[in-house]
Amino acid sequence: MTSDDFVSAIEANQIESYEHHGATVAIYQDDDPGNPRTDWDQAGTMWCEHGRYDLGDKDARLVLEDAVASLAKSTDHPDYQDMEDFNWGDNADLVEAAVNLGIVILPLFLYDHSGITMSCAPFSCPWDSGQVGVIFMTPEAGKEWDGDAEKIAAYLRAEVETYDQYLRGEVYGYVVETPDGEEDSCWGFYGLDCCKEEAQGVAEWMARIYRHDLVTGFGRGLAAAVKQAMATRAVPHIIT
Repeated sequence: MTSDDFVSAIEANQIESYEHHGATVAIYQDDDPGNPRTDWDQAGTMWCEHGRYDLGDKDARLVLEDAVASLAKSTDHPDYQDMEDFNWGDNADLVEAAVNLGIVILPLFLYDHSGITMSCAPFSCPWDSGQVGVIFMTPEAGKEWDGDAEKIAAYLRAEVETYDQYLRGEVYGYVVETPDGEEDSCWGFYGLDCCKEEAQGVAEWMARIYRHDLVTGFGRGLAAAVKQAMATRAVPHIIT
């Protein structure tokens, strides 16, 4: 691929472009986003089973089995004090045991029609949607929230929302350019509003630096230093 082809491919993914504080803000769809389930450290574990799509976390069922077995050793629940005859191969029995032993676990539903989308709540269409799995948090991981079930559930829903944005291709990047040609860009924003908010903040900051550059006559030397600082987010203090 030539450099011109690369530029054309990027421009083809442009969502919108507008002026903000004298800078040009261009928003693009990120066509190579990271998978939150494989590229990030997650506190929740997502167990999915689907005939066509590879969804969720690897070995998630084993993680749930281990959590249930560990909790069963110290439980007072009469149904799980003796696990010798427990049906480990039945998904419904395993999920029921997890709930009864206090593991925070939420259902996952998938809607498959011209793309896929995931939610913790069922979709209205019964033909193209259905339950695809569960997301849960082990007691060990839940210590960060002091075992608070409501807080854990809210966190798990947020993980699902981010994964859904990934599945729907709602991951974005921005390029901000000042009138003198200085640029800043960043990619991997899950959700359009998040990307635009960050881009506009950068545009305002760059515009401030650009105006300072014009007044002081420091020229492109300052602009280059600013660009370097922005790359590391080590923002220098500049008196205006």
